[in-house]
Amino acid sequence: MKYLSTLKRYPDFNSIINQNAQKLISFYAKSFSHRLLRTTFKKRKNQTVLSWVKKCKGFADLLIDQNTFNPSSIGSVKIAILIDSNILSRKTFFLFKKIYKKSIL
Repeated sequence: MKYLSTLKRYPDFNSIINQNAQKLISFYAKSFSHRLLRTTFKKRKNQTVLSWVKKCKGFADLLIDQNTFNPSSIGSVKIAILIDSNILSRKTFFLFKKIYKKSIL
């Protein structure tokens, strides 16, 4: 992301980055928050889905001029934040994942 922000000083790259940064950040916000959710809390070294989404918001602020994009407004990311917010919902999610192997998020 820092590399992309350095490319923004060139007008051609600036317009391309402004057009596509939201898609890029949305993809990574969604995919990595779901990956975090499937990883036990100990293995992810206490990183939460909410902290990752806040980082993605920072990336959006860095790359998009006049940014209004908020990664936490994506439906499945909202659900991931909610599940990750307390231990009971995390444990229930892991139990459900043991029973039902297909991807739901």
